[in-house]
Order: sequence, then C-alpha cells, then structure tokens
Amino acid sequence: MDTVGQLINDLFQTHRKPDGKEYTHKEIFLATGGAIDPSYLSRLRHDKIPNPGRETLLALCRVFKVPPSYFFPELEHLAEGAPEPTTPQLQFRLALRASRLQPDVQEKLEQLFRALQGEDK
Repeated sequence: MDTVGQLINDLFQTHRKPDGKEYTHKEIFLATGGAIDPSYLSRLRHDKIPNPGRETLLALCRVFKVPPSYFFPELEHLAEGAPEPTTPQLQFRLALRASRLQPDVQEKLEQLFRALQGEDK
C-alpha cells in the first residue's frame, strides 16, 4: 500500500499545469487558499507526516480534482451502493474526474461533450 507521501507525489507527477510543468508548493498553497503551507506540503511529500488531517486531504482532492477515495481506496466499495448519477453530463464529469487526465484535457473534453449534446451554443 502506498504511503500518503507517495500518493501526493503521484498527484504532482500525473496532474500537471497546462504547460506540462509540475505545480510548485507555493502554487498549491495559493490554490488551497492558504490551507496547506509549502513547508507542510514538503514534509508530506517526504513522508515526514504519515497521517495528515481531513482538511488537508480534502484540499488536495479539490486542487487535483480527485475523489477522496484516491487516499482511501479501501472505501471505494462503499460507493457501489450509491445511486447512479442522474444525467449523462454528470456521469461524464464523474468519469473524467476518475480518469486522472490533466485538468486542461478534462475541461476540453467536457466542452466537447457539451457541444455534442447541444448545450454549448
């Protein structure tokens, strides 16, 4: 099982800026509204903090657009009993989030989907 630091490092490697560069700790600090200090993030990435708080993990999920189950895969099976998304657009959006594609690619695919559905006029 991956450590929290490995999971966070994987987020940085797989979710990059539109120019392909990795986000800096300061950029994540700003994107979280100051919720995660750059030095704290560095300690997380180096496994110096093995059990970060709920708010820290939620902030990372929001910034990198991953579901909370990213950090807690053992809870994935609980979602199986959840009701299915009600609209095709919502289903598509959820699939994009799970795809781990770069955010700019996800946005472009969603724009294309809306255009094909006739919603983006």
